Amino acid sequence: MTMTLTRDEILGKISLLVETIDIPEWGGKVHVREMSGAERDAWEALAFGDDKKGNLRATLAVACLCDETGKRLFVDEDAGSLGATSAVALQRIFDAAMRINKLRKDDYEDAAKN
Repeated sequence: MTMTLTRDEILGKISLLVETIDIPEWGGKVHVREMSGAERDAWEALAFGDDKKGNLRATLAVACLCDETGKRLFVDEDAGSLGATSAVALQRIFDAAMRINKLRKDDYEDAAKN
């Protein structure tokens, strides 16, 4: 039988998945992480809300690029500057972030089935 978690146990497990991916266009590797619930809500509002600003790949990269400990490298205001970098590199990060954060169409369809 599975034990019911307490508040302290749940809040004590705040750890986000971090994955390292190769970005040959930039000559190295980067860390991409899972977003927190609040970060995901903010990104979805920015990406899909009525006041969406575009730059979808860069805004997701800004939200998910991190150091090896999971600390974000960028602030939201960096999306414009990051968006000026290689589209191929951003696509690699975008694909990894979409997979890690279960943002792909298949992920939504799977969730709807359950």
